Amino acid sequence: LTVSVSGTATIGAHDLTLTNTDAGTSTVTGALTVVAGPSVSLVTPSSLGQSALSKTVTLTGTGFQSGLTVSFSNAGVTGTVASLTSTSVTLTVSVSSTATPGAVDIHLTNPDAGTSTAALSVTAAPIGSGFAPSTLGQGATSTTVVVTGTGFQAGVSAAVSVAGVTISAATFVSATRVDLTVSVAAGAALGTRNITFTNPDGGTSTSTNAITVGAAPSMTSLSQTTLGQGATAEPITISGTGFQSGATVTVSGTGVTVSSATVNSATSISIDRKSTRLNSSH
Repeated sequence: LTVSVSGTATIGAHDLTLTNTDAGTSTVTGALTVVAGPSVSLVTPSSLGQSALSKTVTLTGTGFQSGLTVSFSNAGVTGTVASLTSTSVTLTVSVSSTATPGAVDIHLTNPDAGTSTAALSVTAAPIGSGFAPSTLGQGATSTTVVVTGTGFQAGVSAAVSVAGVTISAATFVSATRVDLTVSVAAGAALGTRNITFTNPDGGTSTSTNAITVGAAPSMTSLSQTTLGQGATAEPITISGTGFQSGATVTVSGTGVTVSSATVNSATSISIDRKSTRLNSSH
């Protein structure tokens, strides 16, 4: 026999009647029993992002049987049953980077062929495409890098591929912007760094060569190293390497200020420095 049972079939015993072509009949009372099929009332979490790997998805409901199997309507989504009870199924689910975003059906089948469908959705992975600034110098501390892109979710995190660069915070601004707080160690290797973004739903992607670590400025000599109290707008030339347009110069302590700094080249900066005379009593 090939038998089908509708999702609304009456639960309980059913008689089986056999009728020959000559109208002879035979009935077996209670020959078949219809039991409740699996039914899902809640899927947690209800969405997973592209590239999510080995995430736990819990199905809450009734009628789950040992040996239950699952399949997915999206070819980019795969999963297996990790554990179950009659009211809960724990799945381990992975989503490929190319899985089509949108609704996904989870098809459940009990060993007795009872079936049902639950809903899951695939979201687009977070993608960082623009970074400002894109270059940070060795020794940079808690610098804000504005990242523009798509698919960012509240709670998105970010990590750098190589030691020497750390991201202490990722502040969600919108689905198209996240602000990173980035520091670069003084001895960090020069060159590019990849940044990996991960949404709370497991969606993840890596932006290759997202930022570049540049050499820190290095001062080798000053044209004048001594100034007397009361000196005003004294010109000093700093020699070194790695000077960039817009570089600033400050002096420690009180009473000495730099009134202007002009970057002449990558190896020369001209500054005017003045010292405030300290009054003394006699």
